[in-house]
Amino acid sequence: MQGDCLAAGRKDLQTRIALRFVVSRGMAAHDGTVTLPWFIAVVHGDKIVNKHVFHHTFQFPANLSSYTTDTHVVTVDLPIPPKNTESDYRFEVGFQLTKDQLDYNETHLKKVDYQAY
Repeated sequence: MQGDCLAAGRKDLQTRIALRFVVSRGMAAHDGTVTLPWFIAVVHGDKIVNKHVFHHTFQFPANLSSYTTDTHVVTVDLPIPPKNTESDYRFEVGFQLTKDQLDYNETHLKKVDYQAY
């Protein structure tokens, strides 16, 4: 992930972000167009205050099993003064899953057991 921040007026901070994906072809994959749905969630403290969903579409080359592709630069505005250096905002980036994909993960993937140290 690459990005930077710019003042977007006195009350807003504009963040520009681009992602690089390294994609591997699975056993059932076919050549052709691939669309990856992904999101950026703006989190303040423990609360998601905004979420932006994007789609990155690219052509997977027939002769490669792994491919690197970059998204276009996307812009996310934060409702905070640009000079506010002590804000509690952060970005969470991930893949946007469908309900069926979430259900599958819940059923088939091992649950993580976090332990406090």
